[in-house]
Amino acid sequence: MTGFGSLVRLFLRDLVRRKFLWVLVVLTLAMVGLAYATTRTIEEALGNGETWEMATRRATSQLESFASWMRPWLAFAVVLLAAQLAPESRRNGTTQFVLALGVRRHVLAAAQFAALALVLTGGVLIVHAGFVVAGARTGNMHPLEIAASWLTLLAPLLAIAASVLSVSLTASALETYLLFLAVPLLASIVPTIHGVPKVVPLAFVRALENVKLLLPDPAELTTWPHMTFGEAHGPPFPEWGFLVAQACTALAFWTLLGLWRQSRHDFGSRTATK
Repeated sequence: MTGFGSLVRLFLRDLVRRKFLWVLVVLTLAMVGLAYATTRTIEEALGNGETWEMATRRATSQLESFASWMRPWLAFAVVLLAAQLAPESRRNGTTQFVLALGVRRHVLAAAQFAALALVLTGGVLIVHAGFVVAGARTGNMHPLEIAASWLTLLAPLLAIAASVLSVSLTASALETYLLFLAVPLLASIVPTIHGVPKVVPLAFVRALENVKLLLPDPAELTTWPHMTFGEAHGPPFPEWGFLVAQACTALAFWTLLGLWRQSRHDFGSRTATK
């Protein structure tokens, strides 16, 4: 049980038992529906007398809109999933059991992240495969994008998953949700409210306006299903470079903070302290 592979399988079983396997099934059905909808869009456009180029352009626009809609929701789902693994492990005694066997805390965290990464990779590959099938029909995806663009979706999701999981190693799922979901949502709403009441401190509003410096949106860092940024797919290169550097710094901060808190956390008298 103390082998790393055994630990990963243990936490994978935890994820499966909590019905997260159904998420992959739902994603598969959604991608099948996307491919069908794309084919129907082209067929209807051709039936209305449009040229093949106009029909595929219409279908491509539909795919682009769906990808733009899906990116933030995938990030939201990753936060929900990553914040559950460690707290649930503590609640059902898995953490106590593993640490009582003498497994080091950083090995425990690494096994949890490896199990989470396997689930995320499977989900991303399913989503990407759906877009490949639909994009091949429209001619929207080039061979290089088909081969590698899924990495531009997976890498930001794994980064945010690592930071969320690290914080949740010692925090509850609710506390993690407040930090990674509620605070960014509040930050996006308050600065857009015209005429903020005077009772609200200006410093509070300014702090919310800059909260993205500590809590970046992974959806802003991906070019998927494309390989390059541009006016149609995201910010230009100079701004993209700043966003990546800032996001890496912020996510590294939360990851290291979470691991540091875990190294000092009291999991109970039966657990190892090393």
